[in-house]
Amino acid sequence: MDRALRIGVIGVGLVGSAHIEAIARTGLAEVTAVAASSAESARRAADRYLVPRAEADWRSVVEDDSIDVVHNCTPNHLHDEVGRAALAAGKHLVTEKPLAATVQEGLGLARAAEAASVVSALCHNYRQFAMVVEARELIREGMIGEVHHVHGAYLQGWLAPAGVSNWRLDPEVSGVSTTFADIGTHWCDLAMHLSSHRIESVCAALSSRHGRPADDHGGVLLRFDGGVLGTVTASQVSPGAGNSLRIRLDGSYGSLYWDQERPEDLWLGRANGPTELRRKSPPELHESARLRAHRPAGEIEGWNTTFVNLFSSVYRRIKGEPLPGDDCVATLSDGLLLMRVVDAVAQSNSERSWLDLPRP
Repeated sequence: MDRALRIGVIGVGLVGSAHIEAIARTGLAEVTAVAASSAESARRAADRYLVPRAEADWRSVVEDDSIDVVHNCTPNHLHDEVGRAALAAGKHLVTEKPLAATVQEGLGLARAAEAASVVSALCHNYRQFAMVVEARELIREGMIGEVHHVHGAYLQGWLAPAGVSNWRLDPEVSGVSTTFADIGTHWCDLAMHLSSHRIESVCAALSSRHGRPADDHGGVLLRFDGGVLGTVTASQVSPGAGNSLRIRLDGSYGSLYWDQERPEDLWLGRANGPTELRRKSPPELHESARLRAHRPAGEIEGWNTTFVNLFSSVYRRIKGEPLPGDDCVATLSDGLLLMRVVDAVAQSNSERSWLDLPRP
C-alpha cells in the first residue's frame, strides 16, 4: 500500500488529541475523520487539527469504507463496543487501555481480534521509549544475567485533593479503571515485557481517600513464572508526584533502572563493578531502539513520541513492512492478561490473601 493510511479517531479528549498529533508525525497516515460525544466537541477537534470530517456518532466512522484504521480513544465503558464494531467492519484497530470494562468483555474482544484478518494493537505506549527498547535488548543479550526481582512504583498526585472530579472516578464509565487499573497496569505491562516473565499470582493491599468508591493507592506483591518476584506501589494521591513511573530489574550479576520522568537515562548496575549511566545516543543503541530515537543525544523526547513510535510500528505492519522491534507492540491478548491481573489484585485485597491468576 503506497498511499497514506486513512485514520478515523473516535474520542478527542486528552489521549485522543495525542493520537491525532502523533498520527500526523508518522508520515504514514492522515486523520480523515474524528468522532466525539457531541457534534460541538467533534467539530472543535476537527477545526483545531484540520481534519475534514467531524461526527457525533462514532458508528459513521466505523462504517465508512474509506477508513483504513480506527483509533479507539473513548472512555473505558465503550472500548468493547467500539472495538468489536471496528473489527467486524474490517478495520485495523488501535485501542486505548484498559482493553474493556470487564474481563468477560475483554475476552470477547481479544478473541474477535485473533479471528479478524486485520492488524490490532493496544496502547501500552511506555514500551516505545527508546531507552525501554534498549533495556529489553540488553536483558535479552544477558547483560544483567537471569532476572529474579522486578520492583518499582507509579506515583501521581492529581487525586490528592478531595474535590477532584473526573470520569475515571465514576464506576459506570471507568469500569475496571481504579488507580491500579489506570496506572499500575502500565508498570505491570513493562515488568512482563522487559523481563519476559508472566505474572502468575498477586497479594495486594489497596485503599482510597476521601470516601471514593475505588482504590486510589496501594501496593502489590507479585510472583511471575520462573520464580521471579515483583513489588510495585501505585498511587494517584501522592502529593507533588507527576508521572513517576520507575522500574528496576535485578539479575544474577547486574540490574537495570529506568525512570519515565528521565526517559533518556538508563542505569546499568553491576555486582562487581561501577554503576554505569547510559544516555540516549542513537548511534550507540541497538537498531530497534535507534529507530525509536528521532532526535540527537541531548534533545529530549517524551511521552508524545512514544505514540509516534507505536503507530509507526502498527502502520508498517499493515503495509507489510514491519520495523525491527515490532514485538514491542502490545496485543489485545496482553490487555486481557492485564485485566485478569487487575481482577486478581482486587480480589486479593478483599480476601487479604495471595491469589493465583487463571492459567493462560
